[in-house]
Amino acid sequence: MTLSERGRRAVAGGAVSLLGALLLLVPLFDMWQDVAVPPHKSLLSTTVENAVPLGLALVLVVTGVWLATRPWPARDALAVTKWTYAVSLGFGVVFAWVIGIQGFVQGDLKPLVIAMDAVLIGGLVAVAVGFYDVRRRRQRRETEHARARTSALFDNTDDDVATLRLASDGVETLATNAAFDANFDRAPAVLSRVIDAADTDSRAAFVRAVADGDPFEVEVELDDRGERREFIAQIVPYEADGDAAELFLVLTDVTEQKELARERVARSRIEHLHTVASEMANAPDADAAYDLTMSAAERVVPYDRACLSVDGETVRTRNADGPLDAAAADEAGGESRPLVETDGGAMVTDTDAGPVVTVPVGGRGVLQLGARPGALDESRTDAVELLATHLRETLRRLDREETIRHEREQMEFLNRVLRHDLLNGMNVVRMQGQLLESETDDEAVLERVDTVIDRVDSMTELINTMRSFMKTVLEGGEHELEPVALDDALTAAIESARDGHPGATFEVEGGVFPPVKVLADDLVSELFHNLLTNAVTHNDAAEPVVRVSAEPGPDAVEVVVADNGPGIPEGMRSRVLEKGEQGEASDGTGLGLYLCREIVDSYGGSLDIGESGMGGAAFTVRLPRQED
Repeated sequence: MTLSERGRRAVAGGAVSLLGALLLLVPLFDMWQDVAVPPHKSLLSTTVENAVPLGLALVLVVTGVWLATRPWPARDALAVTKWTYAVSLGFGVVFAWVIGIQGFVQGDLKPLVIAMDAVLIGGLVAVAVGFYDVRRRRQRRETEHARARTSALFDNTDDDVATLRLASDGVETLATNAAFDANFDRAPAVLSRVIDAADTDSRAAFVRAVADGDPFEVEVELDDRGERREFIAQIVPYEADGDAAELFLVLTDVTEQKELARERVARSRIEHLHTVASEMANAPDADAAYDLTMSAAERVVPYDRACLSVDGETVRTRNADGPLDAAAADEAGGESRPLVETDGGAMVTDTDAGPVVTVPVGGRGVLQLGARPGALDESRTDAVELLATHLRETLRRLDREETIRHEREQMEFLNRVLRHDLLNGMNVVRMQGQLLESETDDEAVLERVDTVIDRVDSMTELINTMRSFMKTVLEGGEHELEPVALDDALTAAIESARDGHPGATFEVEGGVFPPVKVLADDLVSELFHNLLTNAVTHNDAAEPVVRVSAEPGPDAVEVVVADNGPGIPEGMRSRVLEKGEQGEASDGTGLGLYLCREIVDSYGGSLDIGESGMGGAAFTVRLPRQED
């Protein structure tokens, strides 16, 4: 059975008291013999003779009692007992040797010699004790000097520093610097938190580890005057003595650094999501968007389970057969979401398999991720919400593109009908009218044939206008631009206008157009044809004149179509470019000039109306120039 610390101290103290009691018998026996055995001696003289031995023996008895009751480590008490018995035994052996030689060999006891031998042995013991005491004092002075130097050094640092002594019976604070005093109340309590953070099994094990002299550090959260802050705690032992050790406790506040590190991670996470958004913007279909979402989610939350549901269908899973939390999925996907915990609609629920974050995808579905405990902090939840937002916008884009594709297919079908069926039919009717016109001399018939041909020409022009309108307006101008020779386009437009209006004069300023290229498409000839036709149609001069000029600049080419007609009042100039607007006495559709403006806008150019030098209107078209 192993004795406790208290029991071992009692045994050590009892042994010292027992030795004192045994040695006390020697002077008591001498006093009895002096008084009781002839020749009798006085009690006073024998008491004076044995006063010193009696006092020393009583000191040993009292010392033993004191040692047993003092809260010393048991090993220290046992060390005192061992030294007491060793020295006492050593003295006994020496005096037994001297007395034995004198009494049994020489037959003559010499008290003076015995006394001098006692003085000599005492002197040697005193020298040994003196050397030991000096050594202890020097070690203590060196320790205090080192502690003072270190304390002075730590007083000039912002770190919180405390000097402590650890023993099996408790922790003693030796010193603290000003920073520690300003932030903490009790150094032992702080050390206890550090020991707990180090995951040490027991204080005794910790003391033994420190006694080996190896410093170590650990991250710990501490209550700094009511505020939770993060520290790196370093424990630096500088002196060990058995089960006791003295050490420095250094606390470095890393709260700001940790916060900055977390912010950097959060920024990196958001930057990654922006990259994902760019990739989603180019996702060709929903399946690619789903794959990008699941891949990006791994960078956002360290999940081991996942489920993505869209439009009532589970489209992607990871280690799951369906929703991770069906109730949360229904709640997030419904119109009312009372369990929503964040502005973005995310909610975190606890399941038997661990925490689950559920994020709605814009009313289309939900994204659920099963994370490890403690992994779902606010920044990660916000990032998941942003990821769901990117997926929502991608699905909306894909829906819009699908709608546009469907509408474009409808427009292409209508365009084919206009181009092949109606336009070909109008051409057939016009040809038949021309044949009928050449085969009859009846004025009434000829008048009706002219009316038919005029209406056919009007309808043909309307069909061509509608085709251009569908390509430019209804398709949103989503056509690729390419370099187009401007002189060829203008020349073709003028020749077409001359064929349609033989009574008008079309002039080219300078005789020829500059050989430059503009960024346009096959509608550019339609643009200028409409402007030239408009200049003649609304011209009330006896001889309509249309003058065309082109002036290239470093970035654009400016084309001016001017006429000698009535012009356009300044207050009407912006209105005639609007859809459905007709000028005075106009019998058109109101789409010609609007269509011109839309075509120019699709090229990234501009169309302005002013007054020409001939008194009529001047249409200025600026088109981006193709670099040579």
